[in-house]
Amino acid sequence: MRTRETDQGYTVIVSNAEYMLLRKIDSRHYIPVDDLDEYYQEMGEKLYSKSLLNKVQKDGKEYFVSLKRKNK
Repeated sequence: MRTRETDQGYTVIVSNAEYMLLRKIDSRHYIPVDDLDEYYQEMGEKLYSKSLLNKVQKDGKEYFVSLKRKNK
C-alpha cells in the first residue's frame, strides 16, 4: 500500500497495482482507455473517481491523464 495526493490536496491510500498504473500513466502523460485491459480500465475509473486521475476526450477517444502533467 502507498499514498498519493489528489488535486485537492487530500492523501489517499492506493494498492500496489493502482500505484503501478498511476506511475505508468505519469510516465506517458496519458493513455487511451481502450488500450488497457478491462481490469485496468476499471481500476482507472476507480482512480478517476478518487480524483487521482483525469479523464479527457480527444478525437473521439477517451484518455486517462496524469494529474502531474494536466497543465502541460
